[in-house]
This record gives sequence, C-alpha cells and structure tokens, in this order.
Amino acid sequence: MSCEKTSDYNFDSEKLWSTVRSSWPETIVVNQKNISGKNVNICIVLCPLYTPGSLDAAGLIKPPLKIENSRVANKFQAYIRTLDAFSGYINQYGGQSNIFTIFANKGVLFPGVPTEEESKALDYHSGLYHEALNKFTKERHVNLHWSTYSDYNIDFPEFLNLKKSLPDSLLKVTGIFPNHGTQMISNLNDYLGKNIEITKKNKHVIERVLSMNGMSYNSAFWLIAGYLAFDSNIVNIIGNNGVYVVAERFESLFGIARLTESLKNLTRIQIKA
Repeated sequence: MSCEKTSDYNFDSEKLWSTVRSSWPETIVVNQKNISGKNVNICIVLCPLYTPGSLDAAGLIKPPLKIENSRVANKFQAYIRTLDAFSGYINQYGGQSNIFTIFANKGVLFPGVPTEEESKALDYHSGLYHEALNKFTKERHVNLHWSTYSDYNIDFPEFLNLKKSLPDSLLKVTGIFPNHGTQMISNLNDYLGKNIEITKKNKHVIERVLSMNGMSYNSAFWLIAGYLAFDSNIVNIIGNNGVYVVAERFESLFGIARLTESLKNLTRIQIKA
C-alpha cells in the first residue's frame, strides 16, 4: 500500500491569489507564498457585533438583532466571500481547508461602564457567528475550528473604554521620549511584557494609527494593545505556512500585525471592509 504524500498537492498559487484578490474589492495579499500540502490552515479573528456609530462610541447589538444589523456586518460578508473563494479553489483541486475562527471576547470596545447585559451580549454574538459559520462550512465541506479569546487565557480586560487613562506605572514615564512612536512602543512593551523593537518602520505603524480621525494617544494605546494581546497566538494556531485573513475598515490598522514578530512573514489576506 502506498502512502499519500502532501507534495502531491501543489496548487497554482498565482491563480489562487488572483482568485482571492478578486473576491472582494480592495483586497491584497501580503507575503504571498506558494501553497502546497493537502491541508491549508486559515485564521480569522471576529470582533464583537457593534451597533452603528464611531469606533469609541458604538455599543453592542442585543437580541433580536442579527449580524446584518451591526456596523461590522460588511466585514463579516467580506470574510465569507474571501473564505468561499479561497476554500473553493483549494477544495476544487483536492485539498482541504481548515478555518480557525477566534471570537474576540476580550478587549471589547465599550463606552461607559458595562453591565451583565453586555457580557450576555458577547455570548449572543458568539452564537450568531458560530451558527453562520457552521452553516457556511458545512455547505462548502470545510473544517471549522471555533474558539474565543477566553480559550487562550488572554490577559486583557473584557471591556475597554478607549478614553480610559493609561496605568499609573506608564504615566510616570510619559514625556521623556523624543516622539510618540518611541513612547508608545515603550509603553506597550511595559504593559504587555513584549519586546517590540523601536525601529523606523514600527514607529511609522504607531504614527499611522495616531493619525486616524479623533484618535488620542490613550485611545491608540488601548486599541493597539487589544490586538497585540492576542496576535502572538496566531502562528501557534495555524503554523508558519498558514494564512491569516484580516478585514479592517481603517487601513492604518493593518500595520499593527507588523508589531508581532511571528506575523511579519506570515501570509496575510488584507481586506478593506
């Protein structure tokens, strides 16, 4: 009996990435690589279902509202279209797509003081997403792996007000740095226990987020910290040959992935949605 070799599954990667880019407007592939092997791991991180409104003021949808009633509904549709194009191509040529979906139930943006009702809303969001993805993956014969930030013991607040002050331990060193980029990287390293290098490229990532409309230093800090609290887990979940699919409304946020060393060379599908 002969054993099946993963080398028998070599896809036309140029055609694959072209198919992916055409599945949704303003989609690019970063670190485009050849895809080989029968099983292809894909990761997406789903944010909570916020109500329509600005980034720092939107609340959470409650029953009986659905995904389509959220300000991030377009983002979810972008994910579905992209996953459909990607997995459809892989499956067509004998491969198998494994979609690892993580619901971000920590670092949830919320103005004011959250109550038990908001925590219940997160469970509701998780259920809506899980149901929709179960339906999609069963119809497309794709493997779904579902989890939440809580499953990875992410050490970060459940809810986060972007207007919240920085911890006192960080405030005492504010103002001694030559620029906000250097200061922010130092603050993030101290708060998260990271070792982000203070380079021109990394400072540029910070400065682009700070330049977003209405973004204060504190808001940018908490927003970036929320991503960094989880990002280092992604390669552990899907491996160095996996694909990270990320959709953002604001282009500046794509750069945050570059602050995590293990994501720098990972293939990323970036969707403006």
